Amino acid sequence: MQYTADQSKRFQEAIVMNKMKKPLFFTIWEDLASNEGAELLRQVRQLQEYPIILAKRIGTTKYQGVTRFATRYNSTILINPQYVEATELRNWINENKQMLIEYTMNSSAESASSLNLVAVDDEILSVSAIAMQTSTAESFYIEGEISLPEHFQRFYLLGCSECNHLVRSKIKREIQCINCRLPRMLIPRCHFEVEITDKTGTITAIMSEGLGERILSMTAEQIYDITAVKNELFPVAHINQLLADKLFRIQLQRSSSRTPDKDSGSLVLLSYTEKPTMFLPEESTSASGADRIMEKEPIHVTDAKATKKRKREPSTLPKLQSRLSNQ
Repeated sequence: MQYTADQSKRFQEAIVMNKMKKPLFFTIWEDLASNEGAELLRQVRQLQEYPIILAKRIGTTKYQGVTRFATRYNSTILINPQYVEATELRNWINENKQMLIEYTMNSSAESASSLNLVAVDDEILSVSAIAMQTSTAESFYIEGEISLPEHFQRFYLLGCSECNHLVRSKIKREIQCINCRLPRMLIPRCHFEVEITDKTGTITAIMSEGLGERILSMTAEQIYDITAVKNELFPVAHINQLLADKLFRIQLQRSSSRTPDKDSGSLVLLSYTEKPTMFLPEESTSASGADRIMEKEPIHVTDAKATKKRKREPSTLPKLQSRLSNQ
């Protein structure tokens, strides 16, 4: 079970996937998390099954252009319902069991208790192909190296402690939130640019929140303390040294929303998974300190409602052989 930052609300996160192999995050809140969420976790963890759900009256949320399913106060979740669509999904699960097993392993490869949306191999695009993409509706996947650019960054934004509405302030203080319409304290949120490089070129994307904390191995409060309180330069060179010659499978999406430092249309990094390369042993590396700070319990289920077919792009990514340049 997970809790919000102020420990006032409990939730559980799952990944749902339809027959088109399109995964999405599904956040299950409060009593549903304790009951249906716990049962889903039991089936996945103990029974090693992939349960089918029918979720009624759920909502969709967007954070920096990323769409997620989420339960609401009147939502219900039926597990393995007796419907024709569920029977068809069960047959699909049986036919694709090996793919689902591999997906489960890959989506939690960074940590046994955290979730990532990962790609199916035939969805991988090159950096040069991504640069020509103009759609804001679909996410896409690439393989490449991640590094921090050399230009100055604060590595955090400040937002409302209740609704996460971001503001342009550089220091923590109390504000009258224009979204909550109440006095709120600003708290730091991890937020910065990274460069992603493969043999075809380099593109820039935004990393934020838990993903950003994990790759930097520090929390947003620690980042704020370094750059705003102590007024020190962020250790970019050290982070780049740790990231050097590591290959990642990365999910990106063009954001449809704005932040205080970026217009809509910017690339947002949704997930990343480190892959073995010629420079690394086959064994996976240990989880970072930030992994342990932000533990989650993964659930992998199939979605009986999602039926929209996703357009696929051909794979154009050549094999990465060496780092193109020092960032």
